[in-house]
Amino acid sequence: MMTKRLVQKNALSQNDRSSRFYNPIWKRLGSDILDGAPGTYYWRQQREFNIFWNYVDQVLVGHDLLDYFPDSRFRILTAIPGLNEPSFLIRETKAHWKIEVSDHLPILFDVDLPSEADHD
Repeated sequence: MMTKRLVQKNALSQNDRSSRFYNPIWKRLGSDILDGAPGTYYWRQQREFNIFWNYVDQVLVGHDLLDYFPDSRFRILTAIPGLNEPSFLIRETKAHWKIEVSDHLPILFDVDLPSEADHD
């Protein structure tokens, strides 16, 4: 589902086999992304219809982990750290994006699970 609220609202009993999952990549669909790429795979082909950016990689978060999944720490990486400066995988240009290393970008996210001492 596209929001944490929808997952919480539609959470099913534990006896039910089907459940709902939050997909943070959906939050990016149709949004202006100021930091990073708008997708995980950039496909630049000369075709009549090409949307360029696709979402190949996904993260699905179950109802019981929503409180431990900070949206602010979900990122699509466009560069990797280097000794002096980052190595860009892809760069935004005036018209499109320029592939430097890869058209398939990794994702990075955190799940802040409570320590074992916090459990009953």
